[in-house]
Amino acid sequence: MPGFSMVKKPGALNTRFEYLLAKHETGESASLRKSGTTEEYSEHDQLLTDIKLRMDDFAKNEAARKDAAKRKLEGVENSGLVMRQLAMAELETSAKKIEDAEITPIKQSKKSKKPAPTLDIASLMGIIREGIENKERREAQRLQYDREQANRHDEQLAAQQRNSAGK
Repeated sequence: MPGFSMVKKPGALNTRFEYLLAKHETGESASLRKSGTTEEYSEHDQLLTDIKLRMDDFAKNEAARKDAAKRKLEGVENSGLVMRQLAMAELETSAKKIEDAEITPIKQSKKSKKPAPTLDIASLMGIIREGIENKERREAQRLQYDREQANRHDEQLAAQQRNSAGK
């Protein structure tokens, strides 16, 4: 930060921040007990209140973020499982064809490409598309929630400024 020449250790900064936040919270609860009085909020108090609200929102949404990450990981694992099952099914059907025809396999000098099973891949692509659509829907909901939170915050800040300007 320009103009700030002091070097502080991260642990000391964290301790100081936690101390200031705890002091602010106790001051907030004490001011709530004083009923019927209008209070002026300093910029310091407004910033600490804003930080506290953001930390609380982050903690509330942590479970949702962990759940989304878990579902994403499960989706990747499930797609791998589907691919393995498709490969095993293809091997089993080719082995049954050889056994049924009682043909001894002849070694080929060149490897030939086998056509991909289009039905299975199409269903897999549908599953993947559905997962992508779900992800986009969740992101749109999260964006909408963030916008609503920002609007609420702006409204609260404007109300506080009107209250402090009216005094």
